[in-house]
Amino acid sequence: ARQYQGSGMEPCVQSLRSEIQEAGMTKFVYNPNLDYDVNLHRWYQANCEEREYHGDTPYGWEEAKKVFNKIARQNGWSS
Repeated sequence: ARQYQGSGMEPCVQSLRSEIQEAGMTKFVYNPNLDYDVNLHRWYQANCEEREYHGDTPYGWEEAKKVFNKIARQNGWSS
């Protein structure tokens, strides 16, 4: 798993964005025009791709829902 040190994350974020594009992975962006559950499924697909790309085991569905709900709360997405 990737770990970022320090407060200057922007270069790391830019690097990760480039890596995602180069690998052909799906970048998740929450779409407020879609149902919360549709966004959850879209995020899960993108997250599985990213985790597999980095050699990590994808979350099981129940764990993925917990992670997504936490991210959603942190970002102010409604459920």
